[in-house]
Amino acid sequence: MAIAEPDFIDRDPAQITSEMIAQYEEASGKKTLSGAG
Repeated sequence: MAIAEPDFIDRDPAQITSEMIAQYEEASGKKTLSGAG
């Protein structure tokens, strides 16, 4: 019986980008011009 390989990373580029923008905005206290946050 094979066990499925775990998938801990979201590989969707749009999701990754929005998470990076959110983290930057939280850390810097500034909003980006992307409109994503």
